[in-house]
Amino acid sequence: MGTDILQVEGLSFSLGDKRILKDLTFAIPTGSMVGVLGPNGSGKTTLLRLLCRYWQAEHGRVLLAGRDDYSLQELSRLMAYLPQNLPEGLPMPVEDFLLLGLYPTLQKRTLLAEHYQQLETIISQFDLKKIRHSRVGDLSSGEERRVFIASGLMHRPKIYLLDEPNNGLDWKYHAAIFARLRTYQQEQGMTLVMTLHDLNLAWNLCEWILLLHPGGGCHFGPAREVLTVENLSLVYGVPFERVESRDGQKQFFVH
Repeated sequence: MGTDILQVEGLSFSLGDKRILKDLTFAIPTGSMVGVLGPNGSGKTTLLRLLCRYWQAEHGRVLLAGRDDYSLQELSRLMAYLPQNLPEGLPMPVEDFLLLGLYPTLQKRTLLAEHYQQLETIISQFDLKKIRHSRVGDLSSGEERRVFIASGLMHRPKIYLLDEPNNGLDWKYHAAIFARLRTYQQEQGMTLVMTLHDLNLAWNLCEWILLLHPGGGCHFGPAREVLTVENLSLVYGVPFERVESRDGQKQFFVH
């Protein structure tokens, strides 16, 4: 994977008198898939907002490929961000909304043949053909989330930050979406950072884990080193144990 694409140094953030993140320091390798875990209120969504500069940290800094002086325009070309709560009632058709995902990289705001080819690829990959002419605001929550995830991939960002990407997805698309994201990571070297609540999904999907502690710090490292029963019991405040499937191929955390 080579160098680290994101470096976080001494990052701290509070909301009012409540400390959300405290002195976080870690580095995310280029082309990796990172799961951000932690109990409610531990700062998962806050961290993603700080990484994409939607919010500003009180202390510390976020470096992208060693720099912290990117303009917002540059960041929009390099990053994509899927929020947890999606805007409601968008009146535009799905395919027009997907084309908006190209906006950060368009030259002279002109759509070319290659852009329409990218649109057709994304529509096919995310099974959006039947709803391509529907208004985004008329979709179900699961359909809408698939559209928003797909939109973030239109301009082929180097880093994709996703806040609970599987929220609202049924089981058919749950597996398909993560498989598609894995393909983008492996074939294009895209770095994926996603908040998750499912510990077993994170164990089986992510190479790296950032486990946030309530009110402060974190554990960061390879999934097999961070997702231990000791760390999980400490962070979530309940006892955990790990069990293996009968064939020994999968492990599950239970409490």
